[in-house]
Amino acid sequence: VQCWGKSVPSNLGTVNSISSAGSDTCAVKTDGTAKCWGGNAWGRNSIPSGLLIDQISVGNWWHNCAIKLDDTI
Repeated sequence: VQCWGKSVPSNLGTVNSISSAGSDTCAVKTDGTAKCWGGNAWGRNSIPSGLLIDQISVGNWWHNCAIKLDDTI
């Protein structure tokens, strides 16, 4: 993955998926961890510690949602 613009992390590594909306972007890495960056309104880029993700969807304003590796949301 290669991203550009404001506040892009320099070392994303290999990712399975990426989602963006508004001023935020999140990428799910191959190890199930995620990295989010951008405006961070309402703390949307603060990923809970230890969360392993299969898929992520970035919302337009107040939240992001993820399907965890155990298939729960």
